[in-house]
Amino acid sequence: MQMTVEQSTDASFTPPPLAWKTIDWSRVRQEVRRLQMRIAKATQAGQWRKAQALQWVLTHSRSAKLLAVYRVTTNRGAKTPGVDNVRWRTDKQKLQAAFNLKRHGYKPKPLRRHYIPKPNGKLRPLSIPTMHDRAMQALYALALLLIWIGDVPWLFARSDRTKFLRSFHSGQTHQIPSKRSK
Repeated sequence: MQMTVEQSTDASFTPPPLAWKTIDWSRVRQEVRRLQMRIAKATQAGQWRKAQALQWVLTHSRSAKLLAVYRVTTNRGAKTPGVDNVRWRTDKQKLQAAFNLKRHGYKPKPLRRHYIPKPNGKLRPLSIPTMHDRAMQALYALALLLIWIGDVPWLFARSDRTKFLRSFHSGQTHQIPSKRSK
C-alpha cells in the first residue's frame, strides 16, 4: 500500500487564519522573532548550513508571509500602487496576497517612476515597486536582518540595536546610527 502526502511549501505549524482580523499579531511576531533568533545564533556559531535551512523555513512560514503583508499594508506607502495599479485594501486581498508569496516562478515587475521636485527646482526620480514586490522584499528582509546586524557589530551599540529591532518589528521607520568612535 502506497501512501501519498500532499506537498506544501508552507513551513508553518499553525492552521491558516480564516480572516485577517482574527490573526493574533503578537503570536505571529513571536514566531518570526523565534526563527530570527535561531538564524542569528546559527550564524554566530558558524553553522552556515543550519542558518540557510532556517532562512528557508522562515521565508516559507505562514507567519513571516503574514507579517510581510501586514508591514506593506500598514506603512505610509500602502496607498501608493506600483506599475500594476494594485493596492491591497480588503482583508480578503491581504490574506490572498500572503498565501501568494512564493519564490518559485517569482519575477519582479518593472518599477513605476514618479518624479519629486527638489528644493533647487530640479526633479528627483522615485521608483515605486508593486505591492507584491514590496511584500517579497519585506519577507526576505525578515530572514536577512539579524545576520546583517551580526556582521556589522560596530554599527550598533546594544541600546541602538534594541531600539532598531523594536522599531523594525513594529513596522516603524528607523534611522541607522552612525559609526561610533572608540
